[in-house]
Amino acid sequence: QVVIAEPTVGPDGNVYVVADIGGLGAYSLSPTGQLRWSNPGNPVFAEYGQLGAEIVFDAQRMFVAFDEYGVAPTDTLYAFSLDGTQLWAVPVPSSNDIFMQRQAQPATGPDGSLYLTGMSSSQGWQLLRFNPANGSVVWTFRLEPANGMSPPTVGPDGSVYYSRSLGFLDAVNPGGDRRWTFFDETIAINYTSGTTGRPKG
Repeated sequence: QVVIAEPTVGPDGNVYVVADIGGLGAYSLSPTGQLRWSNPGNPVFAEYGQLGAEIVFDAQRMFVAFDEYGVAPTDTLYAFSLDGTQLWAVPVPSSNDIFMQRQAQPATGPDGSLYLTGMSSSQGWQLLRFNPANGSVVWTFRLEPANGMSPPTVGPDGSVYYSRSLGFLDAVNPGGDRRWTFFDETIAINYTSGTTGRPKG
């Protein structure tokens, strides 16, 4: 089996892992290494590339997202209880981007909020906030240019941070409005000329 979400210690002190098709799926071990439970996922967990995504948690649940290559038509975000019950699975925008991120990576905030970045065919790259109880989208946030985004990260005050288009860093308030944007044009590379400058698009 191939591990596609690296071992992570949960809020209950147990170890959580996700393996690709043909393995145990999501599973949990006790601190002494005993298998507590396993669940193959519905749809079955699948990731093309296996780059070691992280499992994230709130107080009661674990969350993972994968591209589901060959299994489902879109990336999928999952929620499981800490006893191994799948609570929900929802299709989400694709997060595979050669420059900014290679695999879907959710993030949780101190208030239990849940975020993911990805690209939809109609909206382009965007930051999404989900309801962790049922997987519904609470809001989406998007700025131009948006030629790829990094995974989000959440600060202790609930602010969400992500980078986009190689040189932009955005801070977004928990309510879904922009806090600030910083542009570092020294790292934005024009790949056609090999010089630095504002990215196109």
